Amino acid sequence: AVVAPQVFAEHQRVRLCRDVEAEGYRLRRDMAGTVLSVYGNGVAYAVEFAEVDGGIAVVTIAADALMEAALQ
Repeated sequence: AVVAPQVFAEHQRVRLCRDVEAEGYRLRRDMAGTVLSVYGNGVAYAVEFAEVDGGIAVVTIAADALMEAALQ
């Protein structure tokens, strides 16, 4: 059975469920970010991560690399 990835909304807090290398960034599992844009009805997301190489990074992340961030 194919499990559909969870769909996230813009401005939702998310967390990486695995290490990701994308767009020149090396992002680590459990890094939290905020969804800025949704691509392809949830196939991928533009996610803003703070504290990446001393600044803020906006990176396109596949849906299967994301999970909902626990509310703090």
